[in-house]
Amino acid sequence: MKKLYRGYSDQVEDYGLDEAWLDVTGCRRLWGSGWQIAHQIQRQVEKQIGLTISVGLSYNKVFAKMASDLIKPKGLVQITRQNFQQVLYPLPVSHLFYVGEATRRKLAVYGIRTIGDLARQDEEKMRQRFGRAGVMLLCFARGEEDSEVASGDAPTPVCSIGHSITAIHDLHDAAQAVLVLRPLAEAVALRLRRQNKKGYGIALSLRDGQLRRWSLRRKRPRPTQLAIEILQEAQALLERGWSSGQPLRSLGISVFDLVDEDSEEQLSLFEDETARQKQRRLEETIDLIRERFGYHRIRHCDLLLDEALTGFNPLDSTVHPTGWRKRAGGKQK
Repeated sequence: MKKLYRGYSDQVEDYGLDEAWLDVTGCRRLWGSGWQIAHQIQRQVEKQIGLTISVGLSYNKVFAKMASDLIKPKGLVQITRQNFQQVLYPLPVSHLFYVGEATRRKLAVYGIRTIGDLARQDEEKMRQRFGRAGVMLLCFARGEEDSEVASGDAPTPVCSIGHSITAIHDLHDAAQAVLVLRPLAEAVALRLRRQNKKGYGIALSLRDGQLRRWSLRRKRPRPTQLAIEILQEAQALLERGWSSGQPLRSLGISVFDLVDEDSEEQLSLFEDETARQKQRRLEETIDLIRERFGYHRIRHCDLLLDEALTGFNPLDSTVHPTGWRKRAGGKQK
C-alpha cells in the first residue's frame, strides 16, 4: 500500500504500519486537487488490494490524521483553516491526536474536556502543568502544527525497533508473561520486515508493580526478523532476569544492531535453513491476512486462554509526526 502512495508523491511519511502522510502540493498539476487525489487513492486501493480506506485532507499532519478518523471505514473528510474550529472544537479532547486515556484524565482535572477547551488554555499554564507535552497538545488543538512531511529519499534512521505494553493486571508467572510477549514479538518482527531490517540484538525491558524498571539483552550469531526467534530470545532473557512471583506490570521487546534485510550473513551448519525460510513465509502470510482483514483474524491458540490479558492489538500505536520527534529531541523506537 505504501508503494501505491508513492506513485502519487515522493513525500510520503510512514505512520504506523499501514498509514502515511502524503504531501501532494507539488503534484496537483499532474493528479488534480487534493480531494481528487484522495478519491483516486481510495479507488485504487480498493481495486488493487481489496481494502476500503478512510482519507483525511488538511493543511497540517495532525488535522489530516484526525480527519481520516472521523468517518470509517470509507470516509473522506477535509479540515481547513476556515472550518477546523467548527469541526473539531466540540469533540471530546480524547479525539485529539496523542491524547490517550491517562492524558484525558489529567486534562479533566483542569476542566479541559473538549478540544475547544484545550485550545483556549494559556500556553504558560499548560507548560507549568504538563511540561513540553502540554505545549505540544496546545499547538495541535490550535492548528499550529507545521512539521513537513518527510521526503521519501530522506528516511529517518532507525537504530532499534521495539514495542512495549502495560498489562491489564500484574503478571505472576512465566506462562502469563509469555502470553503478553508473543504478540509483542510478532509486532516487532512485522515492523522489521516492513522496514527491510533484521537485527542481531534482542532486548527485554521489565517493570514490576513497584514501578522498578530493569532490562536485559543478548546477541545472536545471526540477525533475525522472525517472531518465533525473537520470542525465544525474549523468553530466555525473562528466565534469566525475573523470578516468578515478583509481580510484573509491563514488558517490552526490542531488536537492535540492525542491518539491511538483504545483507550477507554466515549460515550455520546446525540450523535447518529450509525450515527457517518456511517459517518466514508463514509469518509473511500472517502479515498479509492481518493487513487485509484485521489483527485479530488470525492468532495463536494459546492467546485465547486469557483474552482479557491478550486482547490488545500490538499494531495499534501512536507515533509522533517526525517534525515533533525532532523538536522534542526524541528517538524512534
